[in-house]
Amino acid sequence: MSSPAATAATMAASATSALHDDAKGAVATVYKDFMSDRHTADIKPDTPHSQEAQAYRDKLSNVDATTRTADNIMTVFGDPKKVLGIIMTVLLIVWLLSKFGDKIADFISSLISPVSHAFDVHRAENLTGTPATIDNSQAAAIADAIDACILPNGDDEQGIYAQLRSLNTPADWQAVCNAFGTRQCRKKVLGITTHNEKHDLRAMLTCNLTDKELAQIRTILANIGVAF
Repeated sequence: MSSPAATAATMAASATSALHDDAKGAVATVYKDFMSDRHTADIKPDTPHSQEAQAYRDKLSNVDATTRTADNIMTVFGDPKKVLGIIMTVLLIVWLLSKFGDKIADFISSLISPVSHAFDVHRAENLTGTPATIDNSQAAAIADAIDACILPNGDDEQGIYAQLRSLNTPADWQAVCNAFGTRQCRKKVLGITTHNEKHDLRAMLTCNLTDKELAQIRTILANIGVAF
């Protein structure tokens, strides 16, 4: 015959085993029901199933991208050597522009527009040994105005005279000649082009004007020391 203590231990073990079995059964039931619902709804754990979930996921993606960009920036500017190199480069550029800005601009201009550089008034001054009283843009404007006065079927002589009277030195005349360059002769007789070639300013005037008109031009230019 078992003692009361042994009987009590046996009953406790039986109760514990039964409780354990009941718990396992409850967990299995809950798991089965949960998985059955997800399977029935065809919901994948990693796939959002609402617009709100998708919007939240996109927001997280944007935050990640912003964080990566910030990290990249900090990688550059967080390095003292790189920061110092950037600062020194900027300062060097500023110093070069302040010191040689005009010369750099002239050099770039000469590369971009050789024709424009060719009639620079400083070149005209060097050629004639006289100072210029007009700048590059004025020389170009006078050259264009004279060209506009030379018409296929007759010329605006008074307009040409007026433009030439605006010149004050041989350098001015030289600058205008260089700005004029060579242009197509448009002279016509009875509607027929007589010259199918390009002339410089001196040849253009000689070709299109009469002897009397050329004499007037010689007088105007002689007053500023130019022999035409």
